[in-house]
Amino acid sequence: MVYGHKSGTDEPVRGRVGDFVRIGNGIGERSQVPIFVPIPVQELTSETEWSREEKVSRVAQMLKYQQQRHCFIKLDTSETQPLKIPFVREFHLSDGILDDYQREIYHRQGALTAAEVDRLISESQQAFLTSFRLKESAAGQIEAREESGEDDFFDSLLPKID
Repeated sequence: MVYGHKSGTDEPVRGRVGDFVRIGNGIGERSQVPIFVPIPVQELTSETEWSREEKVSRVAQMLKYQQQRHCFIKLDTSETQPLKIPFVREFHLSDGILDDYQREIYHRQGALTAAEVDRLISESQQAFLTSFRLKESAAGQIEAREESGEDDFFDSLLPKID
C-alpha cells in the first residue's frame, strides 16, 4: 500500500503500485517504472461514540477470533496491551524419565501408594465394623439384664463397696 498526496493539495491519497510501464528513449535504452493506481476511499462523514453493547460486542468478537499465541495483558495500572507469545517447542521425554519425575513429586508431597491406601481403608473398615459389633453386643447385654431385673449394666461395671 502506498500513500501520497494529490498534486497541488495536501489531501492524502491511498493507492497501490500497479504494473510496470516500459519507457524508452528510442535508442535501445528501456527501463521499467511502476505506475501508481489510486484506490477510491470513502471519507469519514462523522464520528459517533459506540454504545456500551457495541463496544462489548466488538471486544468479544476480537477475543473470540484472535490468532493462536496472541493474548492481551494488563500489568498493575498500565493500559492493556496485546502480546504475542513466542513459539515454544515441545520437548519429548521418555516414559521412564516422566515416571521418575512423578514418583519424586509424589514422594516430596508425602503421597501414599495405591496399595497402602487400600490397606488403610481395609483396616479402617474392620475397625468400624468391630466397634459396631461391640456396641451391638453391649446393647444386647443391657437389654438382657433389664429383662432379668438385674442391676443396671453400668452399675455392674463399677467396683462394689462394702
